[in-house]
This record gives sequence, C-alpha cells and structure tokens, in this order.
Amino acid sequence: MDDGDDEDDGSITVSVQEGRGYNTGVGSGPTVKVADDDGGTKPVVSIAAGAGVTEGGSATFTLTATPKPAADLTVNLSVSQSGDYAAAGATGTKTVTITSSGTATYTVATVGDEVDEADGSIVVAVSTGTDYDVGSPSSATVAVADDDPTPVVSIAAGAGVTEGGSATFTLTATPKPAADLTVNLSVSQSGDYAAAGATGTKTVTITSSGTATYTVATVGDEVDEADGSIVVAVSTGTDYDVGTPSSATVAVADDDDPTPEADDAETPAPKTCSTTDAGLLAEVAAKVTRHGTTGRTDLLEMFTSTHNTMLGTDTYTVAQLRARPDKQSANWNRPGPNVLWQRIYTELDRLETCRAASPDDPLEAPQTPTVSISAGAGITEGGTASFTLTASPAPATTLTVTVSVGQTGSYAVAGQTGTRTVTIDTTGSGTLTVTTVNDSTDEADGSISATIQTGQGYQVGSASTASVSVADDDDPPVVKPTVSIGAGSGITEGGTASFTLTASPRPAAPITVTVSVT
Repeated sequence: MDDGDDEDDGSITVSVQEGRGYNTGVGSGPTVKVADDDGGTKPVVSIAAGAGVTEGGSATFTLTATPKPAADLTVNLSVSQSGDYAAAGATGTKTVTITSSGTATYTVATVGDEVDEADGSIVVAVSTGTDYDVGSPSSATVAVADDDPTPVVSIAAGAGVTEGGSATFTLTATPKPAADLTVNLSVSQSGDYAAAGATGTKTVTITSSGTATYTVATVGDEVDEADGSIVVAVSTGTDYDVGTPSSATVAVADDDDPTPEADDAETPAPKTCSTTDAGLLAEVAAKVTRHGTTGRTDLLEMFTSTHNTMLGTDTYTVAQLRARPDKQSANWNRPGPNVLWQRIYTELDRLETCRAASPDDPLEAPQTPTVSISAGAGITEGGTASFTLTASPAPATTLTVTVSVGQTGSYAVAGQTGTRTVTIDTTGSGTLTVTTVNDSTDEADGSISATIQTGQGYQVGSASTASVSVADDDDPPVVKPTVSIGAGSGITEGGTASFTLTASPRPAAPITVTVSVT
C-alpha cells in the first residue's frame, strides 16, 4: 500500500502450502523487498511575519512545515517584544500546532493605550523540538506603531506682582498626558527680585489633568529700584514638544520710596496728600496764614465767594472750601510769604490736596500709573482668550487703556482684532477677552496677542505685550495607504505559497484588501 507515512523498508515472502493435486517445493518461498517511498527526514519548520499593526491590533505569523507532517506537529516558540505593546501573558515560551496541511497561524495580541511612546515590535522565533528541525527564517518580526500624539507644552503668565509676592505661571499640555510628564524650564529675571536659587534650570510636573502651576518667589526689600520681571521659558525635553507661547513674563513692581536727594537746605517736613473725585472738595483742612494787621482774602476767593477776615491762622473745612469756576487756575502771589495750597486739575474731575508742614514745602505731583499686561492659559479654538491689565499704582478713578489685538493664524472672531480699549478701575486691574471661532478646518495652531498702546493718564510698563496660544481641534485629512505585495520563497508541490501585503503609510485601523489569485 502506498501511504504517506515515513517508515522502515520491509519485505513480502510468498510460500506454497500443501494441498491436493500438487507437491510443494523445498524452502520457504521467494521474498520481495518493499522500499518505503516517504521522506526519511524530519519536517523543517520556518516562520514568516504578517503586516505591521497599530497598537491594539494583533501581530500575525505563519509557520510552514516542509514536508507536510503526517500527523499534528507541536512546534515550540519564543515570543518577545521591543517596547511595551504585547498583551499580558503574550510573551515567553509558547507552542503552536501544525496540522497535516503543513501550515499554522500564530497571533500575538497588543494593547492600545493612551501613552505616547516609541514604536515597537513583536518577535516570534521557532525553538528546537522533537519531530522537526528549525528552518530558515527561524524568526520573524511584526512592527507595532504607536497611535498616541506627543503632548505640546505651552506657558502663560499670571498677573503682575509687587516685590515680595510670588510670580505665577500656568503650563498646559495638549493633549493631556496619560501619566505624569516632567517638563524642563529656564527661569530668568530682569532686575534683582527673584529669591535665592529661584532662577536657572528647573522642572515642573504636569499630571494627567493637563495643567500645572509654577511659582517663583520674589524678595521684598527696602531698596528703591526700577521695576523688573520674572521670565519662565519651556525648554526642550523628552516625551513632549515645545508649544507657543514658549515663554511668559510676570511684571514685578518695586514698592520702596526713592531715597531723598542730599540738599544743603533744611530737609522739608513731611506732608500728607490725597486725591478726590468730582465735586472739587478738599479732603484735608486748608491753612491760611495772616500777614500784617489785615487778613489776606485773595486765596480764599479761589474756593468760595464768601469769606471772613482772617487774622492769625484760620482753618477751613471741606464744607467751606469749594472751587470757583473762574478761579480754577488762580495763584496767590500777594506780597509776603506764600502759603502752599491745593492743586486743582484743569479738567475739574480730580482734586489733589496736600497739607504742607512748611510754607516753603513744594506740592507733590500725582504718580502716573504704569500699566502691564499678562496672558491667561492657552485655549482650544472656539474658546475665549483672556488677558489681565494691571495698573501700578492703582488709579484714583477709572482709567481707559488702548490695546492693539493681533493674531497668528485665523482664529479670532471678526471685529475682535485691531484697536481695543480696556477699563481699569480703582482696584488696579481690568480684563480683555478675545473670542475665537470653532471651525472644521484642519490648520496649524495659532495665537492671540495683545499689546498696550500709549495713551492718556498712564505709561506703558515693561510687560507691554502678551500672547495666548490657540490649539486647532480638527483632525487632518485621511490619507489612503498604498498597498504592495511581495512573494515568499519557492515551494514543492503540496506546499503553501506565501505572499506578504504591505500598506504605506500604516493604516490607523485594519483594512480589507482584495487580491486576485491565478
């Protein structure tokens, strides 16, 4: 019988038995040798890899035994990986069964996570065993592509501070990291305000919330100095890209009085000053000094149409002092020492009053507020960009500040850019908001910027411009992969022909390809 089993050669012997009507010869009869025509060698097992997969897919391998085994053949495998993609328990020593068809498929499941990581691979190697020999290739590799985007880190500054306060910065990672993300920072300053050790190379950790706050302590001293700032910049690092804006600045205001200049004359005695709103009433009592035997009434006429003759030193209260419109800019320049009086603004909307301890002590001019600007946190298109304007010192009345709003990209709602105005009240701060458009167009990330312009009643501070990053939330167009095919090694009749199909670029999900076999 012609079977498919590999076995030893045999023989067939035929002998004539006794019976009626004939005689038997001598001997046991002739013998015919029977040679086995099935292969006398063990099957040789090789392996081939399937197409690359994206994390979460299954890596596929094809094992081929030549010649085909007569019965099920158990083959030992060693499964390993580069990276961290294989499902739990999928690596290590494994087995696969090749049936009499001569081939078997082995799959390794991978995990689709939300962690941005380097691409990896799954490797399956044929190990030695009984009833087969290890062929070539003895191992195969399936590439595994990561599908998680790299977080982009941007930074925004908090409001300006006075020396001794803490400058605050907000860092945002887009998309949010799946695990804690360590970000490198470079901290610098203008002036000498940062606490010891607060500048230089630093780090901050952004958690899975996607944001982190970084603070820089400043020192409150007693030295009069120019205002300064704290600057924090995002430096390059692993596991993230540097976004826009990559740096932010917090203004630091000095709160120390200037050192009095040396003078040969006697140091003026201190005085108290205050500022009032409309109504033109002085907040402090006014003093008029008598000269000679007759009281001078000229100065009092600047404030009221009725008066009494003044002898000696008389004090007039708020109720008695009201500015006359025809005397807004009058001065008292009569003979004799002048007594310093109130300074009334020509606009008649504010009245600065000072009580001098000496007739020769000059009045102080009001301090002009310095206005700075800081940006809020980055936003996604469709959100609202926010900026905080800070006046130092706080104005006595509302202050209108002119701001120029620009953008990179095309995100701002129509009419939101160009020249805008912001009102800063007596608390010393005001807010500017810019609304953005949420469209369906994939485009590069952009930003909204705001810059303080010169204007009336204030001066522009060192932190005169700020920027809020705007992230696009639209998916890029889908690119169809190109599929090519390659042939495996030649086979003997009865074997399995193997072909490998490759898609470039790798598809984000499995695709079905139609082939024609001839």
